Amino acid sequence: MSVNITLTSSMRSNLSSLKSLASQMSTTQVRLSTGKKVNSAIDNANSYYQSRALTNRASDLDMLLDTMGQSIQTVTSATQGIESGLKVIEQMSSIAQEAATVLSDDIIKITADMTTSQIQLALNKGGIFSLQDDIALTSSLSVGDDVTIVGNGHAITYEGLYGFRVVGSENVAGDAALKVIGNAKISGLTINYTNVAAQGVAIAIDSGSAEIDNLTINGETSANRLYGIQVLNGGKLTLDSTKNINLSGDYSEKLVNGNPDLWAGEYNTDMIIDYMGENGIAAYACKQFCAYGVAEDEENFGQGQWYLPGLGELCDMYGTDYNAISTNGGPVDASGAIGNEKNKVSSTLVRLASLGIANKLNQEYLYSSSQLSGMDAWRFRIADGARCNNTKKNTADVRPFTIIKNINDKEVSPEIGDVVYSDLTYGKVDDYDSSKIVVGVIAGISDDSSFIKVMGLSNLGGKQWISSDSSYDIIPGIKGYVWNGPIYTALAKGRGETKVTNTQVDPIDVSAQDYSEKFNTTLSAYDDLVNDSSYQGVNLLEGNSLRVMFNETRTHSYTVQGQKADSSSLGVDASNWETLSDVQTSIAQLNVAVATLRNIAETLGNSLRIIETRMNFTDAMTDILQTGADNLVLADMNEESANYLALQTRNNLAVNALALAAQSNNAVLKLF
Repeated sequence: MSVNITLTSSMRSNLSSLKSLASQMSTTQVRLSTGKKVNSAIDNANSYYQSRALTNRASDLDMLLDTMGQSIQTVTSATQGIESGLKVIEQMSSIAQEAATVLSDDIIKITADMTTSQIQLALNKGGIFSLQDDIALTSSLSVGDDVTIVGNGHAITYEGLYGFRVVGSENVAGDAALKVIGNAKISGLTINYTNVAAQGVAIAIDSGSAEIDNLTINGETSANRLYGIQVLNGGKLTLDSTKNINLSGDYSEKLVNGNPDLWAGEYNTDMIIDYMGENGIAAYACKQFCAYGVAEDEENFGQGQWYLPGLGELCDMYGTDYNAISTNGGPVDASGAIGNEKNKVSSTLVRLASLGIANKLNQEYLYSSSQLSGMDAWRFRIADGARCNNTKKNTADVRPFTIIKNINDKEVSPEIGDVVYSDLTYGKVDDYDSSKIVVGVIAGISDDSSFIKVMGLSNLGGKQWISSDSSYDIIPGIKGYVWNGPIYTALAKGRGETKVTNTQVDPIDVSAQDYSEKFNTTLSAYDDLVNDSSYQGVNLLEGNSLRVMFNETRTHSYTVQGQKADSSSLGVDASNWETLSDVQTSIAQLNVAVATLRNIAETLGNSLRIIETRMNFTDAMTDILQTGADNLVLADMNEESANYLALQTRNNLAVNALALAAQSNNAVLKLF
């Protein structure tokens, strides 16, 4: 059974007012906490749904902004590819221009249909000459100043008719295929050379200067002493290597400097013995010499391996400045003597002599195998480097020499005065190895450092050059010199300067092959660059298209149409340049390619600006929609704060009013 409690009208009024205030305060608190005056459709259906629609559209457009941004990156990737591609094409153009220069009319082409006279007339004018074919010469070519000959791997074939000789006081080169008398460069050339005479030479550097690179010489002779390159009369040679100089014929040498007769001790010795047999006492004594401690038939230092050195070899052993030798010397002349090399050889021999395995150099004359005349041979005085001629019947000391070839592959370079052992090794006397057999001392090194000349440890004693038999006063077949000492002039003027680098000197190439290979390599790099210009799988430079949506209903869009920009699509062909016209065709193709790429770049740039403009518009539109949506539902925080404060005040007043109304009921309690 329920009991109704009766309240006064004032109390009920106050309670009703408090309920209303509580509801209003709750609403105001929600607005203050959310910042919105419309939080649901109940608050204001019209504003709520309008705001929701605006917010949804702004959200859709915001997602389109991300898509547009990615589209911009795709277009930017393509434009960057074009920008870099233009740089690569610029590089290709540079290569083509260099090739065009090489193949320009400034390069004089030598072809097989040209006569030797026509080639010589062209060489006389100087310039760069490029062999287009193998050619055969009917006479020697004279190469003057400022001439560059590029063989392009082609060959010059020539048959010489005479060899080196001394005329009066002048050294005269053999009948060479090329005779360099000026400043010249030669590269990529093969010379097939034959000579029916002794001492023929494929290339003579006769008072001229030459840089030679990538040279091959194939030389044959029916006589002997064929030379690959001879430097004489003050000539200068810089050569990359002698390894491709291939010669036949006994006593042949790849490189000789000056008058070869002065250094032809091995040849002279054999000629003396061939003519005189054992009567050629000094020569035969050297031939019969055997290094102490080795077998007589030992292949390097046994009998038959030694010879009587030539005058030039003795000068080398002593240390002689050939440029300082008098051109008018008398019977005895020490001009040009330095002695620095002799000191090294002598010091080593003194040390070895103290060990009992060598004879020191005395200070007297040594006989050479070089002949001055039918009656006289040249001698060399160890004391002061003096040279003099003396009758072959006189006696003088003899030191045997031998040659050790193929030393280029040694780790340590040989030096004058080094000790030589029977196992073909050498080293400083201070590092003498007593476990090995010492056979000699290095007394000379070839100009190309391919062989060394070794002086024997023993002095063979006083030996005549020939016997006293007067029938042997004149020896046919042995090169001699005119009476009264022209040897001085030959020595002074005959030597030149040689340098073998064993590396490329100054590669010369007037063919377009290397440029063509560089062009094709760069062209391939360009195509790789174009292929890598994609972004998220879309490559506008491969002809892909890109569709960009501009509104949330997908009714407005823009399509960026790519264009193929690979070398084939641009019309740039791989190069195989043989003529200037071929290069000019490539240059024209590159010019068209540059224009096409610039047009593609301009089109992509226009598309990029359209997308960026629409992206900026969409971004602004998103802000507008969001602001409109917020205006419909957001509360005025100042107003709501004031309302809340007012409601709190009214609530306090209502509570107080309710308390006053309840006091009348409290008065009744006093009656009890």
